[in-house]
Amino acid sequence: NPKKSPELERYSAMALAFYTVVCFALFMEPGLSLLHSVDQKLATNLTDETARVQILSMGRVGSCFTLELFAQSGYPTLFEPLGGIIEGSGTLGVTPVESLTCLYTCDPCSSSALNEEALQDRQDYCDTLSDQTKPLVIKDIRMLDPEGFVALPLEVRTKTKFILLLRDPRGVWESLMPYYTWAIHSIPLICEELYLEASTVPRLRQIVGDENVLVASFEEWSQDLEGYVAKLMNHVNGSVSQSVLEYIADKADPAAATRWLEAVSESDLTEIEVDENCKKYMEIAGYKTGPESTDYSALTNLVTLPLSDERMIRLRQDYDIARLILKAGTK
Repeated sequence: NPKKSPELERYSAMALAFYTVVCFALFMEPGLSLLHSVDQKLATNLTDETARVQILSMGRVGSCFTLELFAQSGYPTLFEPLGGIIEGSGTLGVTPVESLTCLYTCDPCSSSALNEEALQDRQDYCDTLSDQTKPLVIKDIRMLDPEGFVALPLEVRTKTKFILLLRDPRGVWESLMPYYTWAIHSIPLICEELYLEASTVPRLRQIVGDENVLVASFEEWSQDLEGYVAKLMNHVNGSVSQSVLEYIADKADPAAATRWLEAVSESDLTEIEVDENCKKYMEIAGYKTGPESTDYSALTNLVTLPLSDERMIRLRQDYDIARLILKAGTK
């Protein structure tokens, strides 16, 4: 072959690089705006490996307590920034890319991206970014749709740590029973949301990487708060502080994991255990029924379970179906 000129070689290299980026973007998410994906930047001066921590939860699973553990450890926090923004749009909550960009960067964002209180807290954090030594910890009121993270640069995704909280649906109901006016005060809705939360795990792992996802079950961490704090800090590349140890000193309540056994009526227990979504969720997560219903010694770790496992494949299939229904506007 004739020797290429230096100009032609440079052109060929540039064309190949551009083609590779386009193919990667289309493979990750068909229809995704390439320019939008490439143009966004991680606006943070933190040199730490972690720039954001995202707590994902559905219902009464200990998310507020988990957020407080970070606050007591000196981390800046953002409480339910999407409250009032995507409420009522479906259980999964397809989160606008604008809101995710606002949460995960310090770039300018519109007043509609987050609620008013969260916008101010975010601005306070960004104004002092050069002085920050710890990542911003975000606690949401519903499960973020993982597909939204595809539109964020890889460097944003790999610098975000996710903490997904699970709990026995019977315990969730026991905790919700006094709150009659809450929209979530419904056994079928609880079952649907808990299963949808679990169903997002395979796709979340694919998008952000297993090393960035921690699944924590209430029944396990409620028995060992000090161990839970250590696990959280290890996940976000932090260290256990004396202040958080002092905070949890009088917070231990191991009986909370099984309080539902005495508090929930037989009819409610039956409704939970025969609900199709709860049955699937409990099977996947490792929650038992019958005489062994309070045996939480072998709960499933949804992060270490291979994606090729039949249970993970089933979760991914149900997740895809849920997204199709949600996008069609039938929920």
